[in-house]
Amino acid sequence: MFGLAEVLRGGRLVPAKRKGSWTTKFTPHGANKGKGVTPVGIHTKRGLYLVDPNKKLNIEMPDLTDFELKPYVSWTVPKLKYKAKLAQQQQLQPAEKETST
Repeated sequence: MFGLAEVLRGGRLVPAKRKGSWTTKFTPHGANKGKGVTPVGIHTKRGLYLVDPNKKLNIEMPDLTDFELKPYVSWTVPKLKYKAKLAQQQQLQPAEKETST
């Protein structure tokens, strides 16, 4: 039982459900604790690690030679809070350009 002092201190009347440890005894078959990375090979009986080239990460970069935008956004760019302000600014910009020319 829980005492009155425990409840007054802000404790729980019912104990919280614990997650428990992540061991092979309490996990599904084939589960891997890991660090969130997909394995790229297998461990052998002799302690070696064989890397499978089909499981390796392959990143294909597009050709950016004639690309106009730069991969940088300045910290001084103002943040827009409302979509209405964005729509209003987009409508005003072409009108300002026409009057100035």
